[in-house]
Amino acid sequence: MLVYNATKQQLIDDVRANVITEAIENEVARRLNRNSPRSEVTSWENSLRFMMSILLDEGIPASAGVAIEYNIPLTNCRVDFILTGKNHQRDDAAVIAELKQWQSVGVTKKGPSSVPSPASTFSP
Repeated sequence: MLVYNATKQQLIDDVRANVITEAIENEVARRLNRNSPRSEVTSWENSLRFMMSILLDEGIPASAGVAIEYNIPLTNCRVDFILTGKNHQRDDAAVIAELKQWQSVGVTKKGPSSVPSPASTFSP
């Protein structure tokens, strides 16, 4: 089940109109039959503005799909943010982002990794 399902452009419009948090909170109440804790609402307020700024990249088509708070069937797990569309080969593609509200970070012994940017993953 999806709590919020829209296009890239609709998400941008909802964030700019400052209605995204209320829309998600209302859908959580309606679809999941629960109230959102203040910490979760604050997380959406903070994270989705940053996600919007990433989505402003013109390499990501306005029609790309955006899903927020996807509930994985038969589990209590949710995915925070999914961006869907077609890659350069016109195959279906998805980018999953877990949005974190960390207060601190530390150094890891793992080496650097490479993740393709949204602009290089999706074709217009």
